[in-house]
Amino acid sequence: MYLGIMVLSINDSYGKKGFYNSQEAGLARALSRDVERIVVYRFIDEGSREQESSLEGHDNITLRVIPSKRAGGNALPDVKKLDSRIDRLICFSDTQLGFPVIYRWCRKNNIDIYPYIGVTKSHSTKGFIRAASDLLSSRNMRLYRRCTCFAKTPSVVRELNERGVKRVTLIPVGLDEELLNRDFQKADRNALRREFGYEENDKVLLFIGRLIDEKEPVKLIGLFGEICKRNSACRLLMVGKGPLRAKVDEAIEAAGLKDRVRILEEIQNSEIWKLYRLSDVFVNLNRQEIFGMAILEALYYECRVVARSAPGPDHILKEGEIVKSDEEFIEAVLREGNEPEEKHEKNALLWQDSADRILREMKSKPSGQASGRIIYASFMCSEEYFSGLFRDSPNMPGQAVQKYNRLLAEGLGNVPGISVFAVSEIPITRNNHKSLLYRGRDEKVNGVRYHYLPLINIHGIKDIGAVLSGFLSCVRLAVGAGRRTFVIADILNAPVALGSYIASRFAHIRYIAVVTDLPEYVYSSHDKAYSAVSRALLKRADSFVFLTKQMNDRYNRGRKPYVVIEGLVDNRKRKESFHKTDDVFRVVYTGSIHKKYGIGMLAEGFVRAGLSGAELHIYGNGDMKEELEKLSAQHENIYYHGSVIIEEAVRAQENAALLVNPRPSEGEYTKYSFPSKTMEYMVSGRPVLMTGLEGMPVEYHEHVWLLEDETVEGMASALKRIYEKAPSELSEKGQKAREFVLNNKNNAAQAQRLVRELNI
Repeated sequence: MYLGIMVLSINDSYGKKGFYNSQEAGLARALSRDVERIVVYRFIDEGSREQESSLEGHDNITLRVIPSKRAGGNALPDVKKLDSRIDRLICFSDTQLGFPVIYRWCRKNNIDIYPYIGVTKSHSTKGFIRAASDLLSSRNMRLYRRCTCFAKTPSVVRELNERGVKRVTLIPVGLDEELLNRDFQKADRNALRREFGYEENDKVLLFIGRLIDEKEPVKLIGLFGEICKRNSACRLLMVGKGPLRAKVDEAIEAAGLKDRVRILEEIQNSEIWKLYRLSDVFVNLNRQEIFGMAILEALYYECRVVARSAPGPDHILKEGEIVKSDEEFIEAVLREGNEPEEKHEKNALLWQDSADRILREMKSKPSGQASGRIIYASFMCSEEYFSGLFRDSPNMPGQAVQKYNRLLAEGLGNVPGISVFAVSEIPITRNNHKSLLYRGRDEKVNGVRYHYLPLINIHGIKDIGAVLSGFLSCVRLAVGAGRRTFVIADILNAPVALGSYIASRFAHIRYIAVVTDLPEYVYSSHDKAYSAVSRALLKRADSFVFLTKQMNDRYNRGRKPYVVIEGLVDNRKRKESFHKTDDVFRVVYTGSIHKKYGIGMLAEGFVRAGLSGAELHIYGNGDMKEELEKLSAQHENIYYHGSVIIEEAVRAQENAALLVNPRPSEGEYTKYSFPSKTMEYMVSGRPVLMTGLEGMPVEYHEHVWLLEDETVEGMASALKRIYEKAPSELSEKGQKAREFVLNNKNNAAQAQRLVRELNI
């Protein structure tokens, strides 16, 4: 991932090495452990010089300080100076007036934007400026409602929720671990005091911050004068500069405190720990404090903190450290001791915990503004359209790969921020469809926009046309759509997979190959050209979706990114409940009826089992068609239904007592096989008997009955054993299998895993 971090305020300390302890740099360091590349954007006055450097010790972090127009403390960036190649942007935005510009830039370039918010309204002490700023920044709130937002304090989470921003996660700011002195406890406190001109018995108060109205440095001088009346050993050390410096000096002079107050305009980060260590108490009067870095540093270095109640201090400080009046402040400062009553957990003060939380949120909740686009190239059709095409066809094309691709596409289409465009060559041939000319059409179903390619239904011409029209359609969808555009292609549909691959190279986008079977197994000897194309695409794909983990060993020698998705079930099935309509012990098989799939073993085993009142129902087409027709004529309890549409097959599964898949587990090909009927069977809520195919993950074993003896006798014995079980046991077995696949293998969860593991 290429991540951007941007601060939309203008700060005169940017670029001044060693003096500015920035939240954005600390966050970048913490994220750099898990993020390949990071760029941090800061803005300075327009007339300044642009700067670029690597963050020390982190070659994967680039710091860019860019001159910018400004409105008060708000940067108004020129987006032409930003890198549009970044994948995601964390924007410290608050009420900054430049946020809408950055939002629109991210949207144009398909970049996920995550606003990081510490305040929702202006804290200016000038009423007119505060009102004008709040009015202008109301645009930010409208845009925040469209994004996944990060908030620095619980109070900001509440304020955003109240204003209609629902996708908000608490991400507290932290300390930059690499800038801390972990050996501070070894330092001699009295030696540090002598270094800075303090006596051992002095009570040192420490203030660090800009000298501006909201920090109340002038009021601090007045309160310090009262403190000194009660304890003459008190001293005040102030670190900071700002527009109120002259007024602070005047207040010190008027109160006669020149010998008790010392002001340092700045100090190196590497030295600041000494101030916390030598001081007795750190003080903060800012009633609008978001989450002051100085407070966190004081806690880390075990310096007692006294702060006015404010969103940040209220979140992190312990009882007794927060005050609500001037008198409470004075009494808390004068309390004996220089260490907190209760130590704060060090790791809780660091950025790393927040950085880990940010990465988890980015993976699970892509920000709504990233308009990622997936172009899905395959034979895929919507359920209704497929049924309409082949309802009356005697030679219906295979439906397993149809369902696999469709469920995956629909799952991806329901991932926030992702749009799915299906470029489909409908699976018609002269054997299964009479039409010679197909004009193509478009439709949108269940979050997927289908574009069915026009074709001439003549072998050879149809495929050449699919390559060309597939290429043109994919290019049209890819060019100008942004970098978060991907092609996912079923490589077993060689023509459109080839056209989409050429388009992906033309548009410079990633090509993800879906591999549900081995090309050499799928294509017959006279289809060598198609097999060669599919195998060539496998070598050139950028990443993979495999049906089994063994496929990765066979095809992914270059160790490119991949994910194994052995199957999917429709997430909408959760809302459905199935109840068997009668007491008949009905054994059902749906799928291809080729001899190599063990159909003969199932039929003969059923006959030999001699189950009283039981029925065997077989659905599908293949080389055992004639044999099954004869068997059905000979046995009144064996029914062969031929090829049916998938809806009819599903109804049969739901009304079964037992679903069987007799495919033998012997042979090399079983490593690369996970029959789709396994998922169909399990989601029906009916119990399943099947062989232990090598490509099936072991997590499935406890949810099905495995056929250990793959012979006619073994099949008969297994059928008898299950036939004798109580109906309640059969029902429980089926329901547990259904719950397993619905909870773990639904298409929404599988699509989210694909997005996460392939970094889409």
